Amino acid sequence: MTIPADEAALIPLTDDDALQRRVADLLQSAFRRQWWTLYLDADGRQLPVIMPMAGYPHDPTEPVSDEGGFSGTAAQLLADRLAMMVEELGAASVVFVWERPGSAVSTPADRAWARELADACRAEEVPVRAQFIAHSRGIRWFAPDDYA
Repeated sequence: MTIPADEAALIPLTDDDALQRRVADLLQSAFRRQWWTLYLDADGRQLPVIMPMAGYPHDPTEPVSDEGGFSGTAAQLLADRLAMMVEELGAASVVFVWERPGSAVSTPADRAWARELADACRAEEVPVRAQFIAHSRGIRWFAPDDYA
């Protein structure tokens, strides 16, 4: 069931089932390889920013640098940028959705990205509320035990 964004912003996503339903309502299934971030406030309400990113590196440990002087891994760069977004939006936590066609079973690449980005976010003090896989047939919860 899709609801207008202004109504969705009023509904706290305080339990895992509600959060998974919201992600499924928004994304439904995978069409291409990309990564999504959703932002939640301190009460678990979704903030009105959803960011997709296609073209991220296949290897989260790939060394990267930017013009601003950042140097580290691809996952560390994303965590650094997420920390800026969290501060700018006043978000309390983030939700990641790893979209890619295929089965619901996580791949080694899925697990590497989920693990490396979660670790990098911890280092940046960016609270990760949850991670999901959007696959060809729907949305699947990506529990930390799945990628530890």
